[in-house]
Amino acid sequence: MFQPDPRSAMPLVQQIVAAVQMRIDAGLLRPGARLPSIRRFAAEFGVSRFSVVEAYDRLVAQGYLQSRRGAGFYVAARPQPAAPQGLAALERSADVTAQIRRMFVTGDELLKAGCGWLPGDWLDQSGLARQLRALARQPGEHLTGYGHPQGYPPLRQQLARRLEG
Repeated sequence: MFQPDPRSAMPLVQQIVAAVQMRIDAGLLRPGARLPSIRRFAAEFGVSRFSVVEAYDRLVAQGYLQSRRGAGFYVAARPQPAAPQGLAALERSADVTAQIRRMFVTGDELLKAGCGWLPGDWLDQSGLARQLRALARQPGEHLTGYGHPQGYPPLRQQLARRLEG
């Protein structure tokens, strides 16, 4: 029924959802058929119970399954049509866990513009080290405190001068 692929870019929960959807859409799981319990599914396929719970919950929300309290999960009588490819791709791109995982993928060709740091070859490493040493020698809490709520005053002044002229 399902073989998890740890090397896949698709999150495990989405792999489970896609496998069950495919079997229902293909008619291999008929309306009213009982799915394996959460514990049995997790043990049989070597996945976390939390992943199975989330996958089953998504399938219930999409109309593929019905949850019967104390009895388990059953294939719904009329599954809703699958989401269009564009929407499915959008849902995957909005998956926060996948976004965080992709953020830490290393590769020289990747520019992570929204992550808060620049590629190392864009930075003047020796200049940064020199300035950090100079800042560390100054007395005060400027390196360990939160600083001014409006930002670093000398930088604000420099920006104001640039914007005036």
